[in-house]
Parts: sequence; C-alpha cells; structure tokens
Amino acid sequence: MIARWLAAIGLTLSALPLQAQAPDPDWRGVFKGTIGRHQVVACLDRENYGNAGRGTYYYMRHLKLIALKAGDPPGNWREQADARDWDNQNAPIWSLTKVDAAGLSGTWSDQGKALPIRLERVELQDPEGWTLCDDPAFLGPRVKPAEFDSVPGRVGSFDYMRLDYRTPEHFADSVAISGFTFEPREPGDKAILATFAERLPKGVVEDDYIQCVAGAAVVSGFDGDYQEELTPHFANSAFLDVQVTMGDYCGGAYPNFGIWHRVFDRATGEEVDLTTWFTADAFTVTDWGSPQASENLRAIAVAQWPKDEDPECVETALYEPGWRLGLSAEGLLASPALPHVAAACEIWTTIPWDQVEPFLSDKGREERARLR
Repeated sequence: MIARWLAAIGLTLSALPLQAQAPDPDWRGVFKGTIGRHQVVACLDRENYGNAGRGTYYYMRHLKLIALKAGDPPGNWREQADARDWDNQNAPIWSLTKVDAAGLSGTWSDQGKALPIRLERVELQDPEGWTLCDDPAFLGPRVKPAEFDSVPGRVGSFDYMRLDYRTPEHFADSVAISGFTFEPREPGDKAILATFAERLPKGVVEDDYIQCVAGAAVVSGFDGDYQEELTPHFANSAFLDVQVTMGDYCGGAYPNFGIWHRVFDRATGEEVDLTTWFTADAFTVTDWGSPQASENLRAIAVAQWPKDEDPECVETALYEPGWRLGLSAEGLLASPALPHVAAACEIWTTIPWDQVEPFLSDKGREERARLR
C-alpha cells in the first residue's frame, strides 16, 4: 500500500538505493501461529530496505503491537514494548532456529521462561508492496466493524448529531475520530452528508486511520496516532461551514496538526472556494493555481488578533501569503497556513463583514447576501 503512495508521487524501484533491490532475507514475511499456546500474528521486514531486520507482532487476545528488532547472534530478535526501551537487555528474545518457505520456529524466552515459537508463512494480499507491516494479511485481524455513539449537537439554529467512533480497545491510546450527520433539508444536503460520511471509518483495512497507524508501524514497529474531528461551525439555509481538526503521526519525521474549515453550498452540495468571492485586491492566483492573500488583507486579519500576541507570530503572519478561510455570520474566518515549525502561529480570527465587503467581487456580494 505504501508502494502505491510512492508510485503516486513518481518514485520507482530503480530510483531507490541498490540495497533496496537485494534479495529478500529468508525470514522476511507475514506469519501466523503460536508462542506457547497463544495465537499471534507477526511481520518481519527489512529496515530501510537494507538487510537489518525490524518487525512487529501481536497476540490475538489483545491485538496490541510489540516491536521486534533483529540482533546478535543472527536469528535473535529482541522485543520492544515501549518506543524508549531498545537498550533494555531484559526484554524478551526470539531465537529462531528454523527459517524456510513454510515458516519460522524457535524459542521465545524471558528471564528464565521459555516458550516454543511455531509460525506459518501467510500469503501476502499485496505481494507487490515494498513493505510488509501494512499488508492486509497482517492488518486484517486488527480491523473491527465500525460503531459510533450519537450525541446531539447544535450550532445556532442548526441541529446535528455528533458521531463518536467507538475506537477498538487496542487503538484506544492512539485513535480518536468524530464526525456528524443531520437531517437533510436543502437540495444539496445529501451530497454534503455523503462527503463527510466518506471520512468516517468503515471497518476496513483501507480506512484512513488504519493506513496511518500502519505507516508508523512500518517504520517503528508501533502504531502511529490519528485524531480527526469534524464539527459544524456555522450553518444557515445557504451554507454549512465545518471545522476540521486533524492530528496524526503516520511514520514521518514529525507529527502533523492543523485546523481548517470546509464550506459547502447547501443548494448544490458543492464545496465553496471562498477566495473566488474576492477581487484581486484581496487574493491573486499564482501560475501554479495557489491563491495568495494581499498584504492589505493580511494586515486587516492580523489586526483582529489579541494585542499581546507574540510579535514573532505577527511578523510571520504578515509575511505569509497563504491563508485558510472559513465562514461565519459575523465575518470571514482567517488563519495563516504556516509550515510545521511555525504552526503555533496559526491563529484563527474573524474579520468583520464591514471590513471584508470592500474586497468582495460582484459574485462575492451575491453570496454574502445569502448569509443574511
């Protein structure tokens, strides 16, 4: 699956270092079997496309990942129950004495206790993938049917039902997801509902959060983190503004976090690009199609910030031409879209409509009238 992501951005196998094309070690694969009498599923893979080994496994009774790293002598794999304990010399050890096309066998040992390891090789469901710990053959048993708790909510006069995902217990420390639904009343509402229903887990390996936590497991042997909250922020008969709060760690260099707004036209169900409501005095579009906020609009937005805001954040926001927008009855919501290192300066504010209106195009004035 990660192979498909890489392919989508133009990477090919020939572009990888030579060691990526080395023959697979015999121990590389996905396995099912037992440690003692306990049912387990394991994946053993190469680390960074070399021949050093890294992997992870779980007991079927609790489905929580335990990382593995190949050590000395060859055939030994040390467990890691915590991301900080690779130096724990008392951690359990796998000593593999037989590795062949059929599977693995050996001994699991922990401070004088020993149990037999008997694992059978499992056929991969994505045999062309470059990594194994995100293969459906490994992930599948950890995926459970999607269930939600419903909690009534209201913003203004708009009633909706918040849908809180019942996170499976083995993901409880790393996953939190909520969405919403509402009674469709306008012509475009069903399309809007379908858009946000698509964001919710379906109980399949392809769910976004499953793919995210698996991406981290490929790198570290541990689940990543995934939080997503979709909340109606403003609604009238014409528009629906939804705040998206998103945070994740999927195995990259650092975690991600962001807040943005998605605005929908309830007459058509289509998402609204708010920058199209403005003249070139507020937004221009680059050659590559990216809208850029004018210095005047940036200054007006930052002027709404608290007077004691960090001067460095103020300077950064005034310099940044990329801004995120949202919609409210009181005015235009705005926040600079900043790189990770300056994310603390992504401050949302409301620009009152009387200060926004001079920048509106004819189309913008027509749309603004629908807010009243």
